[in-house]
Amino acid sequence: MTNQKGFALPYVMFISLIVFIFVATNIVTFQNNLHVTNKIIENIKIETLFQMGYTNFYKDIESLINTEDTVTYVFPDGVVEITYFQLNDSTLSLYMNITTVNDTHYTVITQVELINA
Repeated sequence: MTNQKGFALPYVMFISLIVFIFVATNIVTFQNNLHVTNKIIENIKIETLFQMGYTNFYKDIESLINTEDTVTYVFPDGVVEITYFQLNDSTLSLYMNITTVNDTHYTVITQVELINA
């Protein structure tokens, strides 16, 4: 015990370094997983808003023809703004601007066939 040649110190330091690297790597991995999970949840909200906006527009299509060119739907998860114009007698082109409550923006361009064309 009184011989101070330092035989145990390098092993303790090496093991401490390995444990520190392991803990730090797990913390960074956890933070990345949280970030990816939040992005996936936002993507699901955007898909849901797209489907709800498209469905509401399709239900309201008869009353919207020959009226204003922009319709806004407000949902609990965000806002869908649809700008539309008629391509021909049976087809409408939709420009959908989707904004979630977390201020994520997404734009979709699609077409819809008219029911009684």
